[in-house]
Formats: sequence, structure tokens, C-alpha cells
Amino acid sequence: MSVTVKIESLGAQGDGIAHHEGRTLYVPYTLSGETVEVDVKGKQAVLKKVVEPAPERAEAPCPHFGVCGGCALQHMSEEAYKTFKQQKVHHALQAAGLDAVAVEEVQLLPISSRRRTVLKAAYMKGKVQLGYYQKKTHNLINITSCLVLDPAINTLLEAIQKLLNSLLTKQKHTAEVSLTLTDSGVDLLLTLEKAAEIDLVMREKLAAFAAAHKLVRFVVKHSGFEDPIAMHSIPVVNFGFVPVEVSSGCFLQASKMADEMLFDLMDIQGKNLKIADLFCGRGTFSFPLADYGTVDAYEADRIALQAMQQAARQHKKPVEAIYLNLFQDPLSADALNKYDAVVLDPPRAGAEAQCVTLAASQVPQTHYVSCNVDSFARDAKTLVEGGYTLQKITPVDQFRYAHHIEVVALFTK
Repeated sequence: MSVTVKIESLGAQGDGIAHHEGRTLYVPYTLSGETVEVDVKGKQAVLKKVVEPAPERAEAPCPHFGVCGGCALQHMSEEAYKTFKQQKVHHALQAAGLDAVAVEEVQLLPISSRRRTVLKAAYMKGKVQLGYYQKKTHNLINITSCLVLDPAINTLLEAIQKLLNSLLTKQKHTAEVSLTLTDSGVDLLLTLEKAAEIDLVMREKLAAFAAAHKLVRFVVKHSGFEDPIAMHSIPVVNFGFVPVEVSSGCFLQASKMADEMLFDLMDIQGKNLKIADLFCGRGTFSFPLADYGTVDAYEADRIALQAMQQAARQHKKPVEAIYLNLFQDPLSADALNKYDAVVLDPPRAGAEAQCVTLAASQVPQTHYVSCNVDSFARDAKTLVEGGYTLQKITPVDQFRYAHHIEVVALFTK
């Protein structure tokens, strides 16, 4: 059914919200105040035509926008885009009863700077498609370049697609391609879900591909087994000038510049501190924090901890890696009280249990980095109710053109 509606506001994911015959409709790629023609399917509506555009509408810089589901907000002017992301943070705080807190201006990271991505590949209609899914579907959209990716990754996409023609040869043959730009070079993890067998000839072809494109490492995962095709050097990422080994497909912040900006925004106060880095990963913040004192780094990923501890010992940094599942066994208030500062950067679920004990502690400064404003707002409320003051919160847009936003916040007691 095709109808014309007025967009009244934007939802948390950037979709326009409209109403028609008592139903709420969510319309991607629209702006508040616009009149649009849409095809209605339940609560979802597919944009057919913008009848009356908003002044904030901009020309999307990517030809795949609106078809590829990787980006949601390329149709916004930069000012409208920054306002949307700032308001997203404000609304989450408001919902948690923290509406008196001022949200700093959004810090934008460069567009073509993302150092990692995961693409899907499939043999479809006689050829291999490589790209991302269309929004809220499993329709695979073929792409030859991606606006937000670092050029070092972008230049490999067409070559990878050609390579996959030898592995995905039948209908329903599928794969997943994980690319990470390390400080040593590009690390490629190819997960074959359904594909041709890898014989000696194919292994030689894959190894030749790795050499020709100067991949730092090429791993093929199939039948649950990781097969190291080639490794020309150890893939590392520098945190605070300390090189740390990374695993294929492991978590990193979206870009190297994000690492640096997030840490700088923490604004650690003091010297010779005793610091706890919770959910530390491989030491993204642990090693820069070592310039301010000694660091106890807590994490439940044993492989990440091992890489961090090895780097700390090799480079003689005052960082101690400690295995602890902070979701199941959060540090107690008494254990936290020995620290002058706490840094936490939890997964999207937040740090609900840990923030309960942190709120009961007397740690004078807590620095919280979050990629989910809703779980952050919940945890911030716990900290404030425990006597902390939320001094500052800064949104960092490292997920350009997505609806996500990172925040860095300072709490003091």
C-alpha cells in the first residue's frame, strides 16, 4: 500500500516516525518535517519518494546509500547529523533522570578511517557477491568500495571478490570476510560457511594472493578449524606506543584515531596513581594509563590478557593483567577503594553489576567509555545515586553514518 505521510520526528536508530490511520510508521532515510511517499508493510515503510524535503537534507556521498544497510544517516547535513547524535545521548540521560547533565559537542572522526569490517559473500545467480546486507533483510548488496573504510582495506575488496570465485562455486556457497588494518598491515580472516574444498593447489593460490597483496596474515576458517595460510609478520596494534599482538577478527576500536581521542577525552588527573582498567581488552587504554601510574588491567578474554601481559613485560610497562569475569564476579567496593582512578570500557551490555559496587566505593575519579548510550545511562544513574557527580560527557562519532555513538564520561566523588 502506497501512502503519503509527514515525518514528525526521528527515532533512536535514525528512522523517521510518522502516523497513518492510527498506525506508527518507521521510515528509514527521512528527516523530521519531510513529506514522503512510502510503501507500507506493517510498521515498516519503504521510502519511495521525498515529496517535500527538509532543509537539512543532503546529497548522500556514497552510491550504495539507501540500498546497502551499512549506513543510516548519509542524507543529513553535517550540522543536523551532529545534533541528532548529541540529542541521542541527551535523550538517554533524560530517560534515566539525568537530564540536568550538559552534553558536550560531538567529536567527529574522519570518514574513511575504519580499520576493521566484516563482509558477507555468496554465490548468487552465477557469480560471487561481496558486501553488506540491505537494511532489515538478508539481501546481499554487492559493493566495490565502502566510504567509511580505510583505503588500505578498500583497495582489497575487488581482489577478494575475484579470489572468492574459486571458492564459492555453487548456489548457496557462502563466506564471511573479516578485514583488520593492523599497524603491521592488513589481517584477513576468511570464514568459509559452505564452499569448495581447499586442496594443495587452492592453498598455493591463497598463499600467492596473500603475498601479492602484502597481507600481514591470512587465515581461513572452515569446519571450525583455523587454517593459517600465510603470516609474513606478527600482526600488532600500538597502544600508547606499545605494540600488542592481535588475533584474527579480534575486537578493536573502530580506528587508531578513536583509540587516541577516547583516551585524551578521559582527562586523567594526577600522577603516580594506582589505576584499575576494567574490561581492558588488549590494553587499548592500559598502556597509555601507565604514563600516570601503575595499572591493574581486568579482563575475561584470556588470549587478550596474554597478549597484553607479554607486551607489558617486553616493554617494561607497569601493567598487570588479571583474569576476572566482571559480569559474574565484579570487584567489591573494598577492592576498588585501593585505586585512585577507575577506567571502564564494557561491551554494549554495559557494566550493571560492577557499577553497583563502584557506586559504593570511594574511588575519587571514574572514567566510563561506552558504545551504548542506553546501558551507559542506566549505569550512570547507579553511580550518581551512589554519590558520584557526572562532571562531563562527550559523544565521539567513530561510527560515521551509523546511528551508534560512543561516549566518554567523567564521574567524581
